[in-house]
Amino acid sequence: MDLRIVLLGVEGSGKSASGNTILGGQHFHVKSKSDSVTQRCTTGTGSLSKYRVLVVETPGWSQTDTTEDEIVQEMNKCIEISNPGPHAFLLTVPIGRFTGEQIKMVQKIEEVFGKEVTRYMIVLFTRGDDLDDTSIECYVENAQSELKSLIGKCGGRYHVFNNREKNNQEQAIHLLQIIEAMVKQNNSQCYTKSVYDNAQDESRQRQAQSQRVRKTAPNPPTKRNAQGQEHRKQREKTAMSPNKPMTEAEAERTPAVRQSAGEAEALKIQLEETEVHWRTKHIELQRERDELQYQLKLAEQKYQMLKHETDLERERFIASQNLKNESEEYNQRVERFQREHQEEMNQLENDAGAVRHVKPKSKHRGCIPKESKRSNNRGGGLGGYFNCVIS
Repeated sequence: MDLRIVLLGVEGSGKSASGNTILGGQHFHVKSKSDSVTQRCTTGTGSLSKYRVLVVETPGWSQTDTTEDEIVQEMNKCIEISNPGPHAFLLTVPIGRFTGEQIKMVQKIEEVFGKEVTRYMIVLFTRGDDLDDTSIECYVENAQSELKSLIGKCGGRYHVFNNREKNNQEQAIHLLQIIEAMVKQNNSQCYTKSVYDNAQDESRQRQAQSQRVRKTAPNPPTKRNAQGQEHRKQREKTAMSPNKPMTEAEAERTPAVRQSAGEAEALKIQLEETEVHWRTKHIELQRERDELQYQLKLAEQKYQMLKHETDLERERFIASQNLKNESEEYNQRVERFQREHQEEMNQLENDAGAVRHVKPKSKHRGCIPKESKRSNNRGGGLGGYFNCVIS
C-alpha cells in the first residue's frame, strides 16, 4: 500500500527524527534541539511491512531566518512533491506544555490548507521517553484544553514516538495502521492540489476583505477629538459610578444575569471537555477494533495452517490405512499361493510314490523260456511257452 505523508511542526519539534523513525534510516539530517536544519522541503522514501512510504519534511513554522511567505511557498511545494496529494499530515508536538507558539501554528496551518485539512491530520507526539511511566492516553486526558481541542478536530487521532528507540519498528507500523484506517475513513481520498487551491482562494478573499475594512475605518482622532473622548469617558465613568443609585429592577436583574452568564460559560467549557473526552474514547475504541481485527486475521491464518496440517494428517492416515489393507491382502495371497503350491507338491510326491510301487510291463509279447525253468516236458514247443507265460 502506497502512503504519502507530510510532516508539519514548529522549529525543533522532532520532524526529522520522526521521519527517520518511519523510514527506518538516516533520511533526514538531525541536529540539536535548539538548531533548525530544514530550510526547504526534503523527501525520503522507504518500505515497512506492507507499506511503501513517501515522507515530505517541511520547514519549521517559527524559524527566525525564514519569512512567513517563504514558508507558505514551501507548503505549496510539499503538495506538488506528493502529487496527487498527501494521505496524511503529521503534526509533530513534543511532550510537554502546548505553547502559544504552537497554537498560532495550528491557526496558520488552517489558514493555509483550509479547515478541511483536519480530516487528514494526526497529532504525533515526540520525545515519548519524557512520559516515563505515564501512558499517552493518561497524558492526553490531563492535557490542556487547547491540545484536547486540537485532537478533537483531528478526529481523536494521535500517536507517540520515542525517536531514541530507532530499532523499534512497531511504533512506526502502528502509526501507518492509523493512517490506513484514516484513508479508509476518507474513502481512499487524499488532500489534493484543488483543495489546496480553494483554501488559498479563500485566504486571499479574507485578506482582501480585511484590507477593505482597514480602508473604511475612521481616521485616528486628533488632539482635540482625543480630549473630547477623554471627557466623555470620564462622564460615562461618573455616570456608572457606584454612588449613582440603581433601580430595584436593575439591582434584581444584575446578579441573575451574571449568574446566567457564568453558568453558560461553565456549560460551554463542560460541553467542550465532554466532546473531547468522547472523541478520545472513540479513537481508543477504533484502536481496540483495529487490534482485534489484526488478532482475528492472525487467528484465521493460524486456523488455515492448522486445517492444512490436519488435512495432510488425514491424507497420511488414509494412505497408511490403504497401504496396510493392501499389505494384508498381499500377505493373504502369498499364503494362499504357498498353500496351493504345497498341496501341489504333496500331490506330486504321492503320485511319484505310487509309480514306484507298480512293476513295469514287458515290452515283448512273449519271452524266451528260461532253461532253468523248463519242465522235463521234453516235448518243448507249446509246453515251454505256456510255462513262460504262467511264470
